[in-house]
Amino acid sequence: MKGTAEVFPEQGKSFDPVGIPKVIEEAGFSATEIILSVDGTLLKGNEFLELEVPGLESPFLLVGGEAAERLSRGVDLVATKVRVTGKLRPGNSGQPPTLTVVEFQAPP
Repeated sequence: MKGTAEVFPEQGKSFDPVGIPKVIEEAGFSATEIILSVDGTLLKGNEFLELEVPGLESPFLLVGGEAAERLSRGVDLVATKVRVTGKLRPGNSGQPPTLTVVEFQAPP
């Protein structure tokens, strides 16, 4: 059986999406993929673009996906607020989480 769940933080708050797979598993379900829409500030990292999100310990690495290449060409977007939608891959062994970028929205 396939289903969809939407999870939202409280107004004005953020939560660590890296914990989402564990919460799903503890509820007795499994997820083949987790897609997030995240608002944050776009940063230029050493190897990848990063999305800094208030309240999270480490930024998301924006890795792969056809929209990631378009986003990386948007040099003028660095240090601005953007919304990124992508497939979550939680970080392992202290590594930051990654998002495979599906789409992004720059501020109006």
